[in-house]
Amino acid sequence: MKVLFLGSGAADFKPSLYAELAHQFDKDARRSSAVLIDGQLLIDCGIWILNELEIAGVDVSGIRQVLVSHSHGDHFRADHLCAIAEKAGHPIDVYANTDILYLLKKEGSKLPGYQLLVPHALYALPEPTPVEFDGYRVRPLRSNHQTEFEGEQTMFFLIEKDGKKLVYGTDGAWMPTASGKYLYGQKIDCYLFDATCGDYEYEYRIFEHNTLPMIRIMLQVLRHKEAFAEDAKLVLTHIAPSLHRPHAELVEQAAADGLLVAYDGMELEV
Repeated sequence: MKVLFLGSGAADFKPSLYAELAHQFDKDARRSSAVLIDGQLLIDCGIWILNELEIAGVDVSGIRQVLVSHSHGDHFRADHLCAIAEKAGHPIDVYANTDILYLLKKEGSKLPGYQLLVPHALYALPEPTPVEFDGYRVRPLRSNHQTEFEGEQTMFFLIEKDGKKLVYGTDGAWMPTASGKYLYGQKIDCYLFDATCGDYEYEYRIFEHNTLPMIRIMLQVLRHKEAFAEDAKLVLTHIAPSLHRPHAELVEQAAADGLLVAYDGMELEV
């Protein structure tokens, strides 16, 4: 799997994104988190997605499927998803929870491109219900995140293709016990960790997002439970610039724990 990080940030966007950085990526000015796998599978489509695709030079006609983790605006925008479909000019399968599909219909049904979107409901409860398409197998895992929809099934994704496994684990704090146990023994080749908060022990956002100390604890358990392949790529993303050191310093800091740091425009081979 070839992974392109279209965005690697949390929702504390720098004003420079609207001005001097409007048409370029910058490692310290992160846009809304989203990744594109193999040029066809888009994960999340938030407020910056159209800008991200343009800067990255992505041919949107290659996008065939979209996964949406939850309904927050930095991860899902119905109008942007419709715009992608209109530009692509062909049907796009959208896999998301029922609350997101409701929003998509409510906010997008009158927009150009909507008729090209094919909705598919994902269920992480009571057990992960996998879906398969184009050689991919996706298991939605419940995440620990709160939205405006009471009881919304916010999700992480375990994605398999050609014998490789990737987890899109953003955003959310820790993970529910059942989701963590599901990863035991999986030998995951790449894990994308929510890293919204910095290296803080007293940070109120821990109830919905990870700090680096929280990630270190999860790493200990998941490594002990053989969740990762021996050469797994463990990546920090969904990074709030206001809560972290500059990118270059964060890279050095993360390396001590065997972690990589995503940035907008970064490419990774899994």
